[in-house]
Amino acid sequence: MADDTPAARTAPTASAASGPAGTGGPLTLLRAARDDRAGTICLLSPPGAPPTCYDQLPPAYSGPQELLLLTDTDTDTDTGNGNGTGVTDTGAAALAARTAGRPLLLAGFSGAGAAACDLAHRLTTTTDGGRRAPRVVLTPAPPGAHERARLLARALQDAAAPPPDPEHAAP
Repeated sequence: MADDTPAARTAPTASAASGPAGTGGPLTLLRAARDDRAGTICLLSPPGAPPTCYDQLPPAYSGPQELLLLTDTDTDTDTGNGNGTGVTDTGAAALAARTAGRPLLLAGFSGAGAAACDLAHRLTTTTDGGRRAPRVVLTPAPPGAHERARLLARALQDAAAPPPDPEHAAP
């Protein structure tokens, strides 16, 4: 029997696909933003890792940002399903459209760095009027899903913290 509580009906899951028009495109919503101004954290899977590698992150990360998984990548050279070039044009365009005018942080486990850095560069050079380069956060992927989620959640919390106010900084 399915859980029909209000929390279960509104809680996004990794299977709740959310393309630019909610069509199940290249972006999967892992958790909705808790504040409209909070921005987005977009996760990229390392080569060979299943998209489920981030399933433990939404409950581990308490920040207000929307959590997205970019599933339209071309990094899986181990299985012959890609040439290792990174994010597809479709994925980059969908992310740019969804996050226009909002803070963006790109993140992933070790191995996703090349794709994340390539995507950050593409987002800053191909958008009209330019865009501030998103931060890229990478962590190692130790054994154990809970430990991986804890490490990444901590790194995201640190990276998403507002910069210190220069007027109140210590000398």
